[in-house]
Amino acid sequence: MSDWNRVTFHGLDADRPSPPDSAYGVNQAWVSDDTGSIYQAVVSGGALAWVATAALESAYAEIYVADGVTAQAIPTGATYTKLTGFATNGQSQNCTADAANDKITITRAGRYLTTVTISGVSTASAVTFDFAVFLDGVRQDAVNAHRAYAVGGDEGNCSMAGILNATSVPVDVDVRCVQDSLSSDDFTPSFMNLTVLYIGAA
Repeated sequence: MSDWNRVTFHGLDADRPSPPDSAYGVNQAWVSDDTGSIYQAVVSGGALAWVATAALESAYAEIYVADGVTAQAIPTGATYTKLTGFATNGQSQNCTADAANDKITITRAGRYLTTVTISGVSTASAVTFDFAVFLDGVRQDAVNAHRAYAVGGDEGNCSMAGILNATSVPVDVDVRCVQDSLSSDDFTPSFMNLTVLYIGAA
């Protein structure tokens, strides 16, 4: 390990030694520039030992579809329908990208910047789609968007972004939709992306 820097970790102030060094007491922590891992000095069997306690890694995941051609029936009314057009797992770390089930599972508690982009086609005219992100089945008002289609067959775009607070994990994130026409309407997402990015503690 190399390039150790002074840090504060869980209220423990660390100096700049080259570990292991018994001159430095227990309850101090160090962080390595090259690995990003946090190590803490502990007494084991009467001797000073170094134990990796955590990693300074981000948490993120994305799922998406590109050039999608699958239509999905979206009923009218107040009940949201989960969008099932995702096809590919994108980049992920410390979260689970699950395009097969059209969701991301957050496995590290914290606040997440959540973004959604959607390009798609409606079969109906004069219809407005209400898109929303759901966290474990609960609509998140902070991440919501409307898209109106004047003419059926036109392709429209919308995007939404907001911060979700995942206080307990694991928790699922998905995108759902409802529309205001008088009957069910088919929606075909051609390009769609759901991304979550850890930005801080819960």
